[in-house]
Amino acid sequence: VDIAHRGFATEVSDLFTDSDSTIGLGEDKTETELRGIGLYNTARWQWGQHEMSLGLELRQDDLDQHDQLEKRKLTSAQRHTAVLAIADNWEVGDQLLLSGAVRHYLQNDSIEFSLSDEAENDRISASSLQLGGQWQVSRSLSLKSNAGLLLRLPTLSEKFGARGLLAGNPELLEEQALSADMGMIIRHRNLRATASVFHRQVDDGIVTIYDSRGIGKPQNIGRSTTTGLESELHWQALTWLAINANATLLDSENHSDIRSSRNKKLPGLYHQSFGAGLTLSKGHSLFKLNYAIHDELFYDPANAVQADKKQQISTEFSHYWQHFIFNLSARNLLDENFLDANRFPTPGRSVIATLTITL
Repeated sequence: VDIAHRGFATEVSDLFTDSDSTIGLGEDKTETELRGIGLYNTARWQWGQHEMSLGLELRQDDLDQHDQLEKRKLTSAQRHTAVLAIADNWEVGDQLLLSGAVRHYLQNDSIEFSLSDEAENDRISASSLQLGGQWQVSRSLSLKSNAGLLLRLPTLSEKFGARGLLAGNPELLEEQALSADMGMIIRHRNLRATASVFHRQVDDGIVTIYDSRGIGKPQNIGRSTTTGLESELHWQALTWLAINANATLLDSENHSDIRSSRNKKLPGLYHQSFGAGLTLSKGHSLFKLNYAIHDELFYDPANAVQADKKQQISTEFSHYWQHFIFNLSARNLLDENFLDANRFPTPGRSVIATLTITL
């Protein structure tokens, strides 16, 4: 029996400044504070050919927004979340592995709008189910398949807003998806390749729509479908050199009742993604270099405006020493600006350092 507990506390302060009135109808300076605290509890045990697991996640998130120009509080929101998960991995002989997982979500949201002196409360109780299997055909070939009824709960920012460029939508419903995939894994000496096809039907999908002022508001799409192909290649060329490549191709269709959006591709989603990279390792040190390209993203449901192609180069360095792990990553080395959301450039070059201590 293996039992584990992990607690966390986090605090993020974000300041959005638009002194030139680029977005919205006037000058904006909004501070958003996010705080979270939670506990993850897991238990795992063996029972014959079964590996059972039980998980319980408890967390509380708080969001406060202030208008720094008028020196006033805009909104105050709080979320309580509990997730109970039960899973089983069953080894049927030496070649077949079956798995199943059930999750139940309980979520309670409350928000106060300081300017209008109004308050709202919302509660969600929903479950998800996932089944899967993997068959070891031979030493070099495995076949896999998964199916499930999945959920995505709206984030705090989607329901209650973020910065000055995203208006919240307290009426958002949870996103439900019926998903299925099948694929294969090929291993040959130092080469490992995977390929899979998948199909997903989504009800009440959450998509952010931007108006003429450049302000986005998350909305539910009645129904949509996405079909795609994913592939990945890993080659251990030398003991100190590994080469990776991946590709994802998507075809989506919006089945909205709105005529201008019907049968169009889903907005805010890259339909073509390719990547390649290499990993150098020596002793306790690791260096990674990655190149990624993303294309065919539309800003709006009508597909009237398409985003430019996105290309990024990133690096990462890690060093392991006894109980310490030091990681230094640099993203978007070329410092390119990309518009993932209409009129809003993503961050340029960034450097992140992380120190992990294991006790």
